[in-house]
Amino acid sequence: MSVFAVQILLRTEAAHPHTEAKQRTLLTFFVEVDRTQMTIARVAQKLHAYVGYHEYAPQAAKGQRGPRRHAGMAAWRYRYPAFPRLLLILTGASEDRLARRISYLRSLAASDPALASTPLRVGVTTLDQLRSHGPFEPVFTPVLGRAEFSNVWLRPVGVAS
Repeated sequence: MSVFAVQILLRTEAAHPHTEAKQRTLLTFFVEVDRTQMTIARVAQKLHAYVGYHEYAPQAAKGQRGPRRHAGMAAWRYRYPAFPRLLLILTGASEDRLARRISYLRSLAASDPALASTPLRVGVTTLDQLRSHGPFEPVFTPVLGRAEFSNVWLRPVGVAS
């Protein structure tokens, strides 16, 4: 599985045509591409790395000089104004097999107490669905919570972003 961060500068009226204010929104995502080369349990374990990054706050080393105002602040806050959503893109198998992987991943995540209480927003889809419909259509299934299709905002369709 490969990971990379993606930032999209989006004009608000393009994402929300009903909005009168013309604003720009910066969307930041972690994108993991799963080519079905590892077990779904290993993919679920990777979610723990994101939980760890979300919670990690470096401590000032003993004897370290310099400003301490950032000691104890979450490390991700140095790079992002909000923690990026995680998008899992599955490819490399039939649609049926990818659908089963999504189901298994959701089951593993739901039974994991560390993931059940995390504020992370994680969505999963297939590369074919993403190519066919685009990220602003309801092609993502949340890994955590209810299995209602969502768009890249990772909120149920019809909920304001």
